[in-house]
Amino acid sequence: MLSLIRKKICALGADSALIFHSNRFFETQRPVSHEIYTLCGFTGSYAKLWVSQNSMCLFTDDRYLIQAEKECKNRTSVHNLSSLHDYIQTHSKILVIDLWQISKKHAEKFSAESLPCKVVFEQLLAFPSNFQQTVFPLPFLGRSPQLWKSWFKHPVLICNSQDLSFLCRVATENIFLPTLQGYGLGWWEEACNEVLWLVGVDSPVIKKKSFPSSVTILPMEVWKSTVKKTFSKIYYIPETTPLGLLRWFPQTHKISSWDLPKTRCIKTNEELEATRQAHIFEGVAFTRFLYWLETQKIERTYTEYSAALQLEEFRKKSASYQGPSFPTISASGPSGAMIHYVPKPHDQTYIQNGPYLIDAGGQYHWGTTDMTRSMWLGPNSPDSLYQEDYTQVLQAHIDVAMAIFPKGTFGSVLDTLARNVLWKAHKDYGHSTGHGVGVFSNVHEGPIQLSSGSKIVLEPNMICSNEPGYYRQGLWGIRLENLFHVKEDHPGWLKWNVLSLAPFQRRLIQKNILGQERIAWLNAYHEQVFTTLCPYLSKKESAWLQIETFPH
Repeated sequence: MLSLIRKKICALGADSALIFHSNRFFETQRPVSHEIYTLCGFTGSYAKLWVSQNSMCLFTDDRYLIQAEKECKNRTSVHNLSSLHDYIQTHSKILVIDLWQISKKHAEKFSAESLPCKVVFEQLLAFPSNFQQTVFPLPFLGRSPQLWKSWFKHPVLICNSQDLSFLCRVATENIFLPTLQGYGLGWWEEACNEVLWLVGVDSPVIKKKSFPSSVTILPMEVWKSTVKKTFSKIYYIPETTPLGLLRWFPQTHKISSWDLPKTRCIKTNEELEATRQAHIFEGVAFTRFLYWLETQKIERTYTEYSAALQLEEFRKKSASYQGPSFPTISASGPSGAMIHYVPKPHDQTYIQNGPYLIDAGGQYHWGTTDMTRSMWLGPNSPDSLYQEDYTQVLQAHIDVAMAIFPKGTFGSVLDTLARNVLWKAHKDYGHSTGHGVGVFSNVHEGPIQLSSGSKIVLEPNMICSNEPGYYRQGLWGIRLENLFHVKEDHPGWLKWNVLSLAPFQRRLIQKNILGQERIAWLNAYHEQVFTTLCPYLSKKESAWLQIETFPH
């Protein structure tokens, strides 16, 4: 692949190229970029790779810097993503960007950054082939016909796989992200009072069950020619339409305002109920896993990877389980300081007594989960510094969980609230406090975030993670994550309602640091965990859970 890219760079008269993590369907949250992994070995979920005729440089954010240094050793240098602009300024004269990896809006922004180099948008990467998708309908009714009609009064191109699946009300068996990889054109048909769809795909599609009659799936080339022949006026969304698609349809019109992503994040009551059930299934599996960790001889018996497989076995006991929503983070000791560390099948890193972090999520019919617990394994007393770090992270988590906030609040406000207790101890973490989560869809659902730059207003029925952390390089990482949904508290005010169900390790909590109000929240949460999960557990598991959740 590298030699082909370098030949393409040369053929275009350029000296370098920039490869993005996202694919042509704007699945920006792909757990691994096949292209970047093939070129340099990086397995994280976010990066950009700069390539010239004689070198490569990987740019990623704080979550992945340690991991990237380890994985890309001797293959490419690693830099913080914040330095990408300056690097291009000094190392590129003519830069190539794949026109299928960049949206119209992003390309305009890139061109407007006044880089001294010339930017060329052409196809660099081959389209993947022989990728079969099994597609089936989602059981949810979706949103009101009036809303659909307002969005599709003109034919609109939909290129983001998550949006396409949401609008067509279909899902796939694709691993991690069960969304339909394709391009869609939707338009309102008054005669049948619904949106009709033409969807183009690269790969063979198997349809299961009663597939929606409103959706017609075609091979990509047939779709392309059909759209050209049938529609004289097409609209596109600049944030999610690749430049490559606009080369196919040059006579398109830009939509200046498109609120579908935010609307998608506001779940229906039906979707929330399905999500609650998924979290019960996940809570049972996760709690069994925590019990297993506490009661087995783990040290030098199980590797980080084989422990992750054990969690998978517990999940498979649920008939609703479809697969993980992202690669499981199973990290012993210093591995936990790599924020998104994922063990590999060939790694023989055994779990040691001491710090351990598990961050895992599942796709269930019909909900998506994501939960993190940190714990101290083995019979020895926990390190007092680890207990202090753990309790302060738990404080941060509970502060967000207890928050009551006015309507109109941005996610950035909750991010600051979480960090406040850690800042007082001169501690911080290099990732956002939370992200949106879909319903049998993307575990990282935009545009919601609890982060410093988030300007998305939180609204009832949005699902979001709450995951503050603290990381000591060379020692351990601590992160505590639950999913919550926003709900009404009082006219004009909102609060959180917890979805995730699993205990926080009892022996790590320093009650004198936590304080009475937070202890009251923790006791109420643990009571909910016990009463909800106990009917699904064995007597031994229930007895253990009763001790772990006993009021402080």
